[in-house]
Amino acid sequence: MDRTKHLDRSPAPARLKRGAGILIVVFWTVHFSLMWLRAQINIRLDDRDLLESTLHRLAFALFGAFLSYILYRCLRPLRLRGFARQAAIGAALALAAAFVQAALNTFMFGDMKHLLPTFIFYTLYWFWFYFSWTTAYLAFSYSITAEEQERHGAELAIMAQEAQVRALRYQINPHFLFNTLNAISALVRDAPAKAEEMVVRLSDFFRRSLAVDPTQDLTLSEEVDLQRLYLEIERTRFPDRLRFDVALGAGTAEAQVPALLLQPLVENAVKHGVARSEGPTCIRIRTRLDGAVLEIVVENDARAEGPGSGGGNVGLRNVAERLRSRFGQEASLASGEIPEGGFRNTIRIPLRR
Repeated sequence: MDRTKHLDRSPAPARLKRGAGILIVVFWTVHFSLMWLRAQINIRLDDRDLLESTLHRLAFALFGAFLSYILYRCLRPLRLRGFARQAAIGAALALAAAFVQAALNTFMFGDMKHLLPTFIFYTLYWFWFYFSWTTAYLAFSYSITAEEQERHGAELAIMAQEAQVRALRYQINPHFLFNTLNAISALVRDAPAKAEEMVVRLSDFFRRSLAVDPTQDLTLSEEVDLQRLYLEIERTRFPDRLRFDVALGAGTAEAQVPALLLQPLVENAVKHGVARSEGPTCIRIRTRLDGAVLEIVVENDARAEGPGSGGGNVGLRNVAERLRSRFGQEASLASGEIPEGGFRNTIRIPLRR
């Protein structure tokens, strides 16, 4: 998506228009009020002259507001350019507006014998005024653009996270399906009853996992039930090697967790632990509360052949990035080998119900 097009469709231009209008009203109301007060202090006028002077100053203020609106219309298309370029163009436009206003002032109030000095004086005066307005407008415009770009960046990060989670789900399922179908084909002739049971479990797993929106939250009990079903199917592939134990601590079952958060960790435990181990391996899922923090531990006690027993880098990195995108510094994933054998992953996230 083109960033400029995205920003142009955003609500920022409407905010910018309102802000520019407020700046115009404030600047020229203050200027008119100061000039009117100065006239009252320095010049003694009768009521007729006072009314005429007030109307003249009001007309100048309205004309100046119109010039300020022209400046806004000229500067608005430049809001996505560099700030230095905007400032340079803004200064040139302020000088042009000052020339127009100074010419009008000189024609209306100037001394015919000293037109040039009067014109220069008014030009400098109005340049300062219009450049001040332009600077205020550009600062306001820059703050809106920066805020919008930050929001757009956050939206892109969320979209990337959602795409990553969906890709993870559809990456896991074909891999898992391939292995499971191979196991079923091996059971069809020798143990048709087990093959039928495995097909039922497989269909139940896919029905439930595909019904889950990976960008939403589940209760911890729902997430663990899905992983339990996954492990039941995998145990058919490794009947003599795979065992699992689930223990939910008090008060954790209804805690909210990101959907499919544990799937990569459990799959890693099977792929890098059980599949590589020659002896029985137990995969444990344990949870507990630590104040306002939910702690989830996924570990195995595999004495695996080859490097690692449950630490697939891609799966761990995906989980860590999901936690960081969702919770920032409030969540963590600690992974490492267990000294006595096996691999442990410890997730800590804010407790939410």
